[in-house]
Amino acid sequence: LRQRADKFFPLIDPILEKYGIPSDCRFIPLAESGLNGRAVSRAGAAGYWQLMPQTARELGLVVNSKVDERFN
Repeated sequence: LRQRADKFFPLIDPILEKYGIPSDCRFIPLAESGLNGRAVSRAGAAGYWQLMPQTARELGLVVNSKVDERFN
C-alpha cells in the first residue's frame, strides 16, 4: 500500500488542494479500495473511491451497461 500511495498521493493532493478539500481525504481511497482502481464491493461500490452507481451519476459520472467512469 505504501508503494501505491507514493504513486497516487502526488496526483490526488493537488486536486484536493484546488477544491479546498482537507488533505486527509487522500486516505479515503487507500482505506476504501487499497488504491485498487478495479475494486468492487459486494454492495456494488466501485473504483478507487468506492462510489455506488447512483452517487457516481449524481456526481456527473457515466455509469451504464457500456461505460462505468467510476473506474477512471
